[in-house]
Amino acid sequence: ARIAAQHIISQAKRLVIKIGSSLLVHPDGTLRQNWLEALTADVAALRKDGKEVILVSSGAIALGRGALGFESKPERLEQAQAAASVGQIRLAQAYQGAGEEASTGPRRWRGCLFLSA
Repeated sequence: ARIAAQHIISQAKRLVIKIGSSLLVHPDGTLRQNWLEALTADVAALRKDGKEVILVSSGAIALGRGALGFESKPERLEQAQAAASVGQIRLAQAYQGAGEEASTGPRRWRGCLFLSA
């Protein structure tokens, strides 16, 4: 299965990568920085190979929940909106920071399209 997936990726011109909250954020609401840095390196390798990358990322509410001190997922709409608002900024900063810390700087994300899910 892994070889088949690698073949499909090698033939693709455009890749859509969906990042779920549980991949990006620890249960306590903090960022999984090491995972994000590994993703950054993977995306850079794909871009170097000429792939167009579309990154669809969840995680705004989960990051905002941690920042606002909510112990669990917000149940009320206004709490979820507040968490999403705070979290979206943190999410953008996390992606930007991961790109800047990479050896090639912000270019790691150049050519990528980011969408928030």
